This record gives sequence, C-alpha cells and structure tokens, in this order.
Amino acid sequence: MHEPAAVDRKPGSSLPLRKGSAPQAVSDALRAMARLVRSFSLYDLRNQTVIGFLTEFRTAMREALDAHGRIELVVRPFEFVYHDQVVYLERDRERSLAFRLFRDGVRKLTIEPGASWEEQVRLLEVVGILSTGLTQHEDDLVTLFWKSDFQGISIEAVDGFVSDDVTTAIGGGTASTPRPEGPLAPDIGRAEVPRDWDLPIPAVLEPAAIKLRTIPMERIHRLQDEADTEELPDLCMRLVDELIDLIQDPVDPTGVVDVAHVFAEIRDYYLGEGDMASVVELLRRLSPLQQIDAERIGPVLAGFVGTRTVAGVLELALRPSAPDLREIRAMLTALPGEHDADILLYLLDEPDPVRQRILADLAATWARDRPARLLSAVPSLPALATRRIAVAILRDAPQQTVDLGLVLLGRSEDDLRAEGIRLLDGAPVKKAHAERLLALLDHPDAAVRVVAIERLARLAVPAHADALLRRLQQPGVAAEEAATIGVALCSVAPERFEGEMVEWTRPRSLWKRLFQMPKDTTLQFAAVSGLASLDLARHGELIRWLSKRSGSELSQHCVRVLTDRSLRAPTGAHGRLDA
Repeated sequence: MHEPAAVDRKPGSSLPLRKGSAPQAVSDALRAMARLVRSFSLYDLRNQTVIGFLTEFRTAMREALDAHGRIELVVRPFEFVYHDQVVYLERDRERSLAFRLFRDGVRKLTIEPGASWEEQVRLLEVVGILSTGLTQHEDDLVTLFWKSDFQGISIEAVDGFVSDDVTTAIGGGTASTPRPEGPLAPDIGRAEVPRDWDLPIPAVLEPAAIKLRTIPMERIHRLQDEADTEELPDLCMRLVDELIDLIQDPVDPTGVVDVAHVFAEIRDYYLGEGDMASVVELLRRLSPLQQIDAERIGPVLAGFVGTRTVAGVLELALRPSAPDLREIRAMLTALPGEHDADILLYLLDEPDPVRQRILADLAATWARDRPARLLSAVPSLPALATRRIAVAILRDAPQQTVDLGLVLLGRSEDDLRAEGIRLLDGAPVKKAHAERLLALLDHPDAAVRVVAIERLARLAVPAHADALLRRLQQPGVAAEEAATIGVALCSVAPERFEGEMVEWTRPRSLWKRLFQMPKDTTLQFAAVSGLASLDLARHGELIRWLSKRSGSELSQHCVRVLTDRSLRAPTGAHGRLDA
C-alpha cells in the first residue's frame, strides 16, 4: 500500500526564483494577495491603500494566469508549493496566508485561467475577511468555499485527522470522493499523529507559598542595560537588516510597502538624535532596495536629502569632538546630491571665525573634484574662508590659477587683490578669461583695472576695443591707466587706432592745434603710449613735438616713453597670446 505523504516529507525548493519564470509570477501574485488580506485588518475597505493593493493583486494574478495557465498550489502549514517549488513562505501564524487555509483543512488550492474577477474577489472575502475574525461566522473556511459555488477555483481539503484511505475533496461544489492512491497520487498533504501524542499527562505541581526575595543589584543593572537607550541605535540597525532580509527573500510575502514606514521612523529617530553616522549607514543599506521597489522606497530615501540631514552632518563637523574631515566628506558624498554647494551656503551665513575655518576646510576637500564650484562662491565668501579655499585650489587644482587670480582681483580686501595680481603676473591668459577681465574694467580699484587692461592687451581680440575705449572716455581716468589703455587699444586694433591717436596727439588742422587742443590730456597720455608701442621710429618725432608743447606731467610722460622705448628693441605689436 502506498505510504501516505506527510506534510513536511518533501519540502519545496527555497532557492531564489528565476525572474520571469512561472514560479516567480505565481509568487508575486501570492505576495500581493497576502499584502491585500493583511490590509483588511488595518484599513477600512474603501481606503485608498486597500484599493491600491487590490489593483496590484488583480494585475499580478491576471499576469500569472495569462502567462502560465492553471495555478495549482499545495498548501502546507506555512507555505504554498507550486510545481515542487516554494513560492510563498511565512512562519508567523498571525500573518501566514498558508496557515489560515491549512488550519481549516485545505491541502490544495487551484485557480483556473478562466476564473473570473468576481470569483477572485469572493476568494479574497473568504480567505481574508471571513477568516480574520472581523466577521463572526460559524462556518469554517472549507464550508465557505463550498457555499461560494466557485466555477474556476477549487480546493482539496481534509476534515481534521482522517484515516489513510479517505479524505474529503471539495471543488466547485462537488460531493466528497475517495482519496486517490498509488505512486502517482497527488501529494495533497496530511498529518500522521500517534495515538499517545498527548501522553503522559504532566504532573500537577504542588502549590507554593509566595515569598519575598531580594534581587541582586547586578541582575537589576543587567536588566536596565537591556533597555538602555545607548543600545537603541544598534537595535534599530539590526531590525533594518532583518527587514531587508525578508524583503529580499523570494518566497517571503513581505515587501517594501509593508515596512517602508518602519525605515522612515528609524531614519527620523537617527536624525532627531543627531546620529549622522547611523543616518548615512542607513541610507547605504536602504539604497539597494531601489532595484526591488523604487516607487515605495523612493520617498524614504528622499527624506535623507533634505537640509535637515545636511545640516546635521555639518553640525557634526563643528562639534569639539568632531570626526576627521575626510569622514565628514564621506558622509556627505554618500548622500544624494552635490553638497559642497550646501557647505558654501552655510559659510555665507556663518559669523563665527572658528566655524568658518572648519566649514572652509571641509569645502576645500572638493577643490580637486569641483574647483569651478568653489571659484564661483569665492566672490561672496568671508575673507577667512576665501583664503583657505584659495590655498586648497592652488594645491589641488593648479590649472585654475588664472581663474582664481581673476576672482581674487574682484575682492574688496587689499591682501586678496594683491594675491590676485601676484597670481596673474606672468601667467598665461586665454580667451576663456575675457569675460571676467572685461567685468574688471568697472572695478573701483585702479590697480585692478590696470591688471585687467594689460591682460586684455595680451589677448589682442579686436572685439574688446570698444569696451577699452569706453573706459578711456570715463571721467577721472588717471594717467597710468590711460597709458595702459592706449597700449591695449593699439594691441587689439592697431589699424583702427593708429590714425586716431595721431589726431589726438597733433590735429592736422592748424586751427585745431592752436585753439582746440584737448584740455583733458587723458587721450594724449593714451596716444603717446599706444603710438610708441606700435613704431617708435615712425611716431617718435610726433611724441617729441608734443612733449615741447604740453604741461609738465604729459611732457614727463613723453620723455619717459621715448627713453623707455629707445632702450628696447622694436617688438611690433605688444606681445600677443594665442587663445
């Protein structure tokens, strides 16, 4: 005679299910069903959460039936088995969908491809609502199945502990039939219990008198330590690990949607305690869940990115016992986004010099990776922070030396402007720097303007001529600046300005020379330097003529230019650089 199979005789495979396979599709449908059934006890049936789970179940079940046909499940105490593979496992009796069916005698559940949506909803009512205690009902699950008169859903069930040769088969409202036997008989599950399974009866203990006993303080302290809040962060992280293991278990119905609120609560606890190391570690552990359920884990991860998290990390850096700045940098890097910008924003509003120094050193750790971002903030940062960040840029991003020099020229502090001038002295200038150089033409410091004009002259871009000319025509331009502009004009557009400068120096008309020579000698200072830079041999006589007919300051300028140029070899246009 065929030996009846025990329930746990042939456990199904618990290996991960292959994506896209029939077992995986059935597992998804059952997990969706389990989540929906659990929601019946948590929410009103018209709640949007229940409606969402209902839609998810309908989609998953229809996809499984359409793609793989009949779903035939062997019911075991805590698992469903499909084609010898465990597709659902939940060992908690209160949560287990399989246990609810097994407890009432169901050993096999079959859902046909033609099962209508109405029948599937009725199945949910039977398994979910009527078996959760929400509705008091005298019938067991098997009776409710029979009364439902399913056409596309059937079960096979046993009635308690039965003999080897008889079992009750209920499906589609059919009558009871003998249990099939033989080597090919389906394993619908049964339980073999020995006759003396509940023997011997345990002895009744003698009643004892209640006595007062003093508990040693050591044991009390151990008990208190178990509830110590210092252990809570580690306990929370252990809970996170256990929940992640459940989510990643292919046969466990727990999904991200079931525990996302727990992750969010732990995240907020860490943030509230200022435990930023745990915040970052929690983010690191939760990030892989995006591959499982990005929609549900997304809001949890988004909670890490707010200013609250960044502020917490930065405050951690400002504590007296702060971690190394490299650790703080690693924490910020682990957070989504580019938080060097957040540090710079904190620097703008930080009045305390000590905190400025710490934040500046932290921001400076990005000098190698994002020097342009730091440079863009330098014009507005406190002077102390600017100095420290400038040192980091020169050390870690020397290719930004000219850009840094140009930015420092725009500062109001004398030492920073002097440093900018030093950095630009002899440094190669490119056309990419032109915009900043042109902006410096309006700087209130004449020394800064002169440096910018000299660099524009070296670029020799004709389009810059109008901006230089407008600066020359501004009231109050000093002689040195005017002379520098004259050289620059002849460098960027010699053909255009050579004739104009001759006219500024010695008008062709005698009337103009006698009565309309400009009283403002700014243009003449520019013309003398500009013409001398072009060709002293051709324009030397004109400059000597002007020196004899002008005031002392302009005359001395003419003599200096003639002397200086005569000591040099002719160089043509003033040293041009290719961009």
